Order: sequence, then C-alpha cells, then structure tokens
Amino acid sequence: MNNAELLQKMERERQELHELAGRYGFRHPSVINMSEQLDQTLNEFQRKKIYALKRKSTV
Repeated sequence: MNNAELLQKMERERQELHELAGRYGFRHPSVINMSEQLDQTLNEFQRKKIYALKRKSTV
C-alpha cells in the first residue's frame, strides 16, 4: 500500500472511530478495536516514512 492509500485508509478509520465513539462511548469494545486498528495503520505509515528517509539519506 502506498502513502496516499495509507492516508486515505487512516482518514476512513478516523471517521469511523469518531462515529463509533459518538454512538457507543469511548470504552465500548468496537471503539477500542477501531482505535487499535487505526494505531496499526498509523504505525505502518510511520514505518514507511522512516524507511524512505533512511533510504534517501544513504543514497
């Protein structure tokens, strides 16, 4: 998945998290699961960004 796709995915997950939290509250299992999913997507984006910076600095 490229950076643009990851950004779109993060935005969709963020919107869904916001909707779920509004509907169920912050402690509901579905809200926690979506938060964890968004965290994983954010981590993947950060890893790709760091990897790209490292590759760029060694070239």
